[in-house]
Amino acid sequence: MTADRKPGYVAATQAAQRDLQKRIRTVVPGTVVLYEPATRRATIQPAPSLITNGREARPLPPLPLVPVMFPGGGGFEIVWPLAPGDRVTLLVFDRSIDRWLRGEPSYKPNSGRMHNLSDVMAIPDAVAAEPSPGEVADFTISTAAGEVFRASPLGAVDIASGLTSAAAAREGDAVSIGPDMSTWMSAVATFINAAAPGTVPGIPASAGLIAAGSTRVTIG
Repeated sequence: MTADRKPGYVAATQAAQRDLQKRIRTVVPGTVVLYEPATRRATIQPAPSLITNGREARPLPPLPLVPVMFPGGGGFEIVWPLAPGDRVTLLVFDRSIDRWLRGEPSYKPNSGRMHNLSDVMAIPDAVAAEPSPGEVADFTISTAAGEVFRASPLGAVDIASGLTSAAAAREGDAVSIGPDMSTWMSAVATFINAAAPGTVPGIPASAGLIAAGSTRVTIG
């Protein structure tokens, strides 16, 4: 290779490398356009625009039927509804995940796709403008209406103390007795009343009311 041809070769190689880098997707931020709870699939709008050779920004098209990855394991999971505009992080897999989504733990990819936006999963994000006090140390669960659960490393638990919604449990609310507990209490009452009729009255529908201070529970 002559010296005068080397700069052109280097420039072409660098251009090819840049073009390859543009095509490799790894992690992409996006927002929810539509979410279907029954299938846990969402339509996601990728946030970054595509930059053309003319340096023009063109929005990427929305991605349909994106699987949403909620935390879970060991037979347990945490699931919540997503709303349009919610932020997500898109994980772009290095190979096709079609067969993995069908439940195959080990498989031969049925497509030559690599780092393609057809093979993504969405992880819901929660980006707060300002963190709440104690957020760094405590485990919290919040909604748009306010904080519904907080647990400290020392075991103190606050339930709905920062929520303004009427759906939260409040002082003076009735504590209902579930069907299993009601069945057990009825069996005990029947046994006792057989020996001493009238000792145990009918089983109430409520165990009483929430007393003051019941929003804090100490565990351990």
